[in-house]
Amino acid sequence: MSKKSLMRWNVALKRWEKMYKGLRLYVVPKTLNCPPTKEDSLDAANNWYIARRSELDAAPKSEPTHDEALTNALLAHPDAAAALFRGDQEQEGEALRAIVENYYTQRPTKKAMVEAKVTKVTEEMQRLMEEPGPDLERTVGAQFAAWSGLVVASKKANSTKKMKIHRLNFFVEFLGKSSDASKIDENRWESFFVWLAKKDFEDSHKARIQIDAKSFVKYLFEKRILDNLPRNLGNKALAFGDAVKKINVVPLGEVRKFFKEATGQTRLHFLLGLNCGMTAQDISDLQQSQVDWALGTITRKRSKTAIHEDVPVVCYKLWPETLGLLKEYRSDKDTVLVTKTGKPWIQSSYDGGGKYQHSDSIASCFKNVCDKTGLSLTPRNLRTVASNHLGKHPQFKFYAQYFLGQSPKTIADKHYVKPNDAEFFRALDWLWRELLGE
Repeated sequence: MSKKSLMRWNVALKRWEKMYKGLRLYVVPKTLNCPPTKEDSLDAANNWYIARRSELDAAPKSEPTHDEALTNALLAHPDAAAALFRGDQEQEGEALRAIVENYYTQRPTKKAMVEAKVTKVTEEMQRLMEEPGPDLERTVGAQFAAWSGLVVASKKANSTKKMKIHRLNFFVEFLGKSSDASKIDENRWESFFVWLAKKDFEDSHKARIQIDAKSFVKYLFEKRILDNLPRNLGNKALAFGDAVKKINVVPLGEVRKFFKEATGQTRLHFLLGLNCGMTAQDISDLQQSQVDWALGTITRKRSKTAIHEDVPVVCYKLWPETLGLLKEYRSDKDTVLVTKTGKPWIQSSYDGGGKYQHSDSIASCFKNVCDKTGLSLTPRNLRTVASNHLGKHPQFKFYAQYFLGQSPKTIADKHYVKPNDAEFFRALDWLWRELLGE
């Protein structure tokens, strides 16, 4: 029997999360000195949450909450409260003063904070009035919007576009959208490294954020917004290590358990991941012209790398259940698979202001099955499982890279060796029996 988790496992960020008393509590396995998996860090996460909850419960309440202080102030001045509720304009100012004074008597620290903020805002407004601000076209926000527009217009996969814009948002947040983009120098780049280092992210995620930030700085230099690149831009001391993610191979027992529980189109998406190495984006992008319904094959390039000439066009023989479910859920649109409402499984949009909206319904369906089974699995995991098993076969191991739809690496593979469809089909038949016991 699986242990009960007191916190929720975030599959995308690989961390534990929980809301408690209005606070979002989260912790990553690295902080707990555990392997980066749900199963290996569950006990430590439960213990961490219990300790943190006790710490919050034991914290002294030096002042009443906002709601408590406001209620007390209204009860202390019933006449003033009644005047406010009646909308009595003659007594409104005096009534408000009485209630506000009572409120701040109970919460003196809040009064000090408000007064400090008012002073700070006043001083900042005075400074802005005296000093000319940056040209609006040269602000970080304006340049971020322009850069995001180029990313969206590129031929990269939608998921790649979304992640690049999402990651650069951290650099923009650090700089401030209204700040002058031409002021990015060595000190700002070093400060960004220190700021990012304090974030509770995996080092691989920090490294990717830094890579996109570096690309943005170079973009500003190319547009002559920056006169010079920061000299420490390539300083290895200001780096977070390898940005390449570690391969996570899901145990075969968990794969079969998920398959047993999956139904409807989620079962089909599962099979397409194992049978054809498809990611969620590949599944959403599948076109009618790529399916030979008579022969039972799918012939296509990966969505992510379709624009590259050296990426192979792979013909996959579909397993019987894969083909059967594909026919059952085939749409009358150019896109083979759509949701029950007729919409694409993955939708993306850009508002022109640096905000990229992304909806992945395949991931949501997978999460539903994972919540039911206690597993952590995505279509990308299935792609890895399938290629990993092919790689272990003495004969079919040469098709592992071809199965993934990746470009050939060696000169021989590029110019002399042509994959054999008949043998590749036998490899897929073997994979079917090996993974699902058919």
